[in-house]
Amino acid sequence: MSVYYFYEGQDPNRKTILDSILDDSYAVKGREIHLTKSDVNEKKHVTAELRQIDNITSFCRGLIDIETITSMIEESEDTCGEKIILYIKDGSERISGIMIFTFDYYDESGNWTNSNDFIYIHYLCTPFAGGFGKILMQVCQEIGKRARAKQIKLLSTPPAVSFYKHMGFHLIPESEIEYNKKAVTTRPRSNFVSRVTSSVFSSFCMPRRLQKRKQDYEVYEMVYKYSKRSKKASFKRRRGKSLDKRQRSLYKKRTRRATI
Repeated sequence: MSVYYFYEGQDPNRKTILDSILDDSYAVKGREIHLTKSDVNEKKHVTAELRQIDNITSFCRGLIDIETITSMIEESEDTCGEKIILYIKDGSERISGIMIFTFDYYDESGNWTNSNDFIYIHYLCTPFAGGFGKILMQVCQEIGKRARAKQIKLLSTPPAVSFYKHMGFHLIPESEIEYNKKAVTTRPRSNFVSRVTSSVFSSFCMPRRLQKRKQDYEVYEMVYKYSKRSKKASFKRRRGKSLDKRQRSLYKKRTRRATI
């Protein structure tokens, strides 16, 4: 099993940070995974294989058009943010999962931000069962953690809600109300739509990118929030009787600065 990624980068400052994060190893499901950067020319092979899979299986059929995913892969840039594409290959070297997400250029108020606080997952698709969606999600969450992101957002289809909850996501209040209104018969009978179906998980583009998606499909907005980092008092130490008044005063200043 190998995990690959495409990332060209539009913002020089962000690119420097994300390049160093992506070129690293990740501990997932008890194993160490090193991300391998794919050449831009490899995109045509990836999209061709996805189209071939779509012809053989029902790859998310009825939920999304495979051409929508391939077009996002083929785009050289994204106006929403720094776009990263992860895809995973199994032992037989076939694509077993793909994820498209962006580090957004704008904060929740719509203002430009220079930080990597917000991540949006546009698509997470696994044409074959085997836990590949979980692996990609864990890698994405770890990338966000290392980039010091605050949260990850996505729009989930009804069958995938339980999966995303298992991965630490929560429905926003408005979506939770709508989700709970639906009859039990409309919800998946297990944590997974089916162990044999080819469209196990799928999340749609955020409505900011394609407004019509929210009207055309039944989707729920979900968010994953990183825990707040505790403030560290790096200069803090136990006061000893040997410290004179001057040393104690200096210690107080250092401690105060370290905890701001």
